[in-house]
Amino acid sequence: MQKWIDRGWLKSRILATSGLKREVINAEDFCQFCKQHRSEIVGRRLNLDRLSFVQTFVFPPSHMELLAVREAKKEQAAYDTQLEKEARSEPDDEDELSATA
Repeated sequence: MQKWIDRGWLKSRILATSGLKREVINAEDFCQFCKQHRSEIVGRRLNLDRLSFVQTFVFPPSHMELLAVREAKKEQAAYDTQLEKEARSEPDDEDELSATA
């Protein structure tokens, strides 16, 4: 990872704690790095499965990305409810024929 940081591929920030200097990688930065440099980093030592594991479980995506999915589900549920109401309020074709006869 340090080579990726040194090359400028992976963003990190320095965090000083108790006299120690640590480099911290944000989840969003790691996910962006994986998208941009996947073909360069996958090879003998790192395969796609390992990279996906690290990306998914060590650096899980932000919950902000899930809000759009949640909103779309709410819209779909509201639309389904509207269709059900309209179906219940409209008379069947057979009802219309018997009422006019």
